Amino acid sequence: MPIPSFTVATTPATFEAYEYYKFGNALEEIKFNANTTQKPLKADELRVKIFSAAVNPVDYKLVTYGPHILPHAPTTENPFHVGFDGRQGGRDRQRRQGLQGGRREICYGRLRKLRHLRRVRQH
Repeated sequence: MPIPSFTVATTPATFEAYEYYKFGNALEEIKFNANTTQKPLKADELRVKIFSAAVNPVDYKLVTYGPHILPHAPTTENPFHVGFDGRQGGRDRQRRQGLQGGRREICYGRLRKLRHLRRVRQH
């Protein structure tokens, strides 16, 4: 069965995100950005539409303790986004085998990129 393809043309140019540009007090540094720019996908990446996301204790602890455990810091050009897991539906795909549009999936992100998805069930 062929995997349906999705086009970038259906993706909005921006999305909403909580993000931070520097380490420090989480209550002061985490900001809501209603116009976060979508970055182009690489050949081995998948863009998903998140319907709901969870903020875990690790999210705000990384803002405070990140300098001690992370290899690089957030910047205004490359802020860190809050949230490591969520519920999503397939959106844009470029060369990703085994994932299909219309499936519900739980996604778990790594610190650098949201790449690893676990299929839960089909609609």
